[in-house]
Amino acid sequence: MPFNIIKKKVEFHDVDKCECKYTIECDGIDTSTWNIKMKPTSNGGSMAKVECKSKGVEGKDMMLKAKDSAAEMFKTVEAYLIANPDPYN
Repeated sequence: MPFNIIKKKVEFHDVDKCECKYTIECDGIDTSTWNIKMKPTSNGGSMAKVECKSKGVEGKDMMLKAKDSAAEMFKTVEAYLIANPDPYN
């Protein structure tokens, strides 16, 4: 990540609906609020719908820098869960 300090505050987490919302503070600046909803797909996988609202110019710049890192994290987690499904069933 291109930041020195990142803090996340979970606004809500709904396990049954596979949905969460959290706010990110990067380097002391409240930058963005993220909503993530996971839905199952017909092939046994899942699809993530991610919405992000940035605050100010710094927030938009930081969000763009974090976008690729977040996508890579989702791919890594998905690959791990596909390879190791038993602990989560």
